[in-house]
Amino acid sequence: YAGWMRGAFNFELNQTETGYKLTAGEKAGSLTELTVPEEYNGLPVLEVGDFRYGYNLKTANIPNTVTYIAQTAFANCSKLTEINITDAGAETPTYISENGIVYLPADAQKGLTKSYYILPTAVTGEFTVDKEINNIAAGAFSSTSITSIIIHADVTYVAPEAFANCKKLETVTFRNPEQGAESKELTIGAKAFAKCDSLTTVNLSSRKIKDGLPLNRYTLGSLVGSSGSANKTVYDDIDGIKHTSVSPEITNAITDIFYTGYVKEEIATDGNKVTTVIKRAPNSLQNINVDAANPDYKSIDGILYNKSGDTLLYCPEANAATGGTLNLPADVRTIANGAFMHNTAIKTVNIHALGVNIGEIAFYASAVENVTFAGSNTAQPVVLGEYAFRESNIKKLTFAENSKVTEIGDG
Repeated sequence: YAGWMRGAFNFELNQTETGYKLTAGEKAGSLTELTVPEEYNGLPVLEVGDFRYGYNLKTANIPNTVTYIAQTAFANCSKLTEINITDAGAETPTYISENGIVYLPADAQKGLTKSYYILPTAVTGEFTVDKEINNIAAGAFSSTSITSIIIHADVTYVAPEAFANCKKLETVTFRNPEQGAESKELTIGAKAFAKCDSLTTVNLSSRKIKDGLPLNRYTLGSLVGSSGSANKTVYDDIDGIKHTSVSPEITNAITDIFYTGYVKEEIATDGNKVTTVIKRAPNSLQNINVDAANPDYKSIDGILYNKSGDTLLYCPEANAATGGTLNLPADVRTIANGAFMHNTAIKTVNIHALGVNIGEIAFYASAVENVTFAGSNTAQPVVLGEYAFRESNIKKLTFAENSKVTEIGDG
């Protein structure tokens, strides 16, 4: 077989002893082409597992008698350009391929079209979802090199982590339905675009998003603990790193669609001692743009609001508003919990005197330095939620004459 090399494969007998799973061997890094055999030692090869050490792998050929391919099997194969499912006589194959992309076949009984399962990691540039696709599976695009994704209006489901770890992805665009066509509800799963470090712009269409965008990134309880202490919780194995938290920001309650994860950073301290600290990974997201016909959301300067504009829902972490200054729109009466959390670009926030509820952890760990609360003879109450500015870079709070901050929460 092409791609057969002693030491390049490992074969593991399954629990029922009816077939084998193929995984990478110690010499997998030498392969440029992998051809999975149909049989080994007289039994079928039924699974393809972890082949992450195939650093030079460009082509993978897998017989259609294989019944399971781990979705992360080729996650670190950065040179992989095609995965071919070859005809080995299976009557109802689990996987099919077209143009080097692995799909799950259509299932008429379940009303499912074919769907992406694995795209080769070296797929790059702009990618437009096939018109016949109506759902994108979890992890389908994970770790690919695409820079832009265009999702047509017949896609109704984007699974959790569908585009996770697309390090070069810069733009996501959801298209509007064609004129006269049905506008179908769209579901977007948690962490759908997690750890997309280069993502700067998301364009939302006029379509309704079922159950809303997954923006509930954190819960106050998981941030501060029952005692209110920020430095006592031990978190094990977060993003593969075992550590004790040095701030309350790391939590397993994260469902943020744009979650970036955490990175290790080594800092020299006293003498020759090096301390490893955990820091939130940078987030490049600047703008969420919403079509004016969307029934639930609107955007102003790339910041996400509810349709009426009275609630500011989410400010992307790299959004700078206007030159680093946010003048809160006069219509806003609520700043949602965590709305500006980890924002790195806004330094000054001006709060109007028309009455605002500022949610819990609203500006948590943000770069904001100066906040001014306006005043007037008819000023309405401003309420600050718990930990609203916790661990932010606050240097100056200005309460103008006749301002009316009536409540300041703990923290």
